[in-house]
Amino acid sequence: MIPFELYSITPDINEFGHIFRIPNYFDSSELSEYHTLIRLQEAKQPRISPENFPNLRLVDFISPSEKTQWFFDNWDKVCELTECDGMTKDDYYYNMVASSPVSIDSSIRGNAPMSDLYPSHTDMGSRKLLTILVPLSHMGDPTMFHGKGVLGNTGSSPRSRVWCHEWALNDAYMFRPSERSYHSYQNTRDYNRWIMNINVCSNRIPMHFQWY
Repeated sequence: MIPFELYSITPDINEFGHIFRIPNYFDSSELSEYHTLIRLQEAKQPRISPENFPNLRLVDFISPSEKTQWFFDNWDKVCELTECDGMTKDDYYYNMVASSPVSIDSSIRGNAPMSDLYPSHTDMGSRKLLTILVPLSHMGDPTMFHGKGVLGNTGSSPRSRVWCHEWALNDAYMFRPSERSYHSYQNTRDYNRWIMNINVCSNRIPMHFQWY
């Protein structure tokens, strides 16, 4: 049993894979700590420079939150959640032996006002086993999900369609990288966009990897 709220929000598992919403991802003390770090940064640099594209990585190491640690410690439960309804471990691992998580990479990331689009990608081809994105500002542009790629002569490429989960402070969305997890982001607003980017990672890169 998962000891906190978690909801499936995917519009279509066959096209977009499993996408989950986790409200109130951080507790009040964690959120206060992250907002303090952001305020200190914006006191020095009110507007993130476009030279920081695709993002400004504010802190290199953030101690895992309680929920993040639960996903790490209960990887079998994550697999139960995501290896169902037409998706199997092969959708995530390119037919390799399933990896277990060995580390957590959490960082506060800021996007400059009116920044360029960061191209669509899946998060596959790296050590990422799980991606969790948590908005840290009250308003912002949500991550855009494009779903399953189109297979061509040069491999898979994203479709032009877009689905988004509405942006809300501390309202996280989570997915496991697969061919159905193409996503992109852009800050079209005239102020900084802040998120916590969390990846549960393996120590192995898939054998048939491409950098997506």
